[in-house]
Amino acid sequence: GVKEMRKRIMVIDDNLTSLTQVKAILSRDHEVLPVTSGAQALKLLDKFQPELILLDILMPEMDGFETLTAIREAGVKCDVMILTGAEDAEGMREKCMRAGAKGYLHKPLTANMLMAVAGAPEYEAAGDSRPEFKVF
Repeated sequence: GVKEMRKRIMVIDDNLTSLTQVKAILSRDHEVLPVTSGAQALKLLDKFQPELILLDILMPEMDGFETLTAIREAGVKCDVMILTGAEDAEGMREKCMRAGAKGYLHKPLTANMLMAVAGAPEYEAAGDSRPEFKVF
């Protein structure tokens, strides 16, 4: 049934519009915790125990790469998907992949991409043919 498919998903993005959009789409089927910074995410990791993390690259203070590195150093093993936009620095995505991200999603995010990455069974197929949804 649908119950077992529910995941705890942490979304880390300093852009509130983006956070609100992602939460609106995913919270129908999943428990979603939106946080606005890497520092806040690190404080809440233990309590929330996410099964999936969506992580924006371009953030003030701690960027996505630094946040990802800290998440891995904290011993958190869950999948991390990077949210990437056109304005990201060259090589940033590759750096994140090396630091242990599972893949990345290109902004603007669509409901299909988000549901596919959250693992809703009816959307799993959507991942393959979509150029902006890349899983390594």
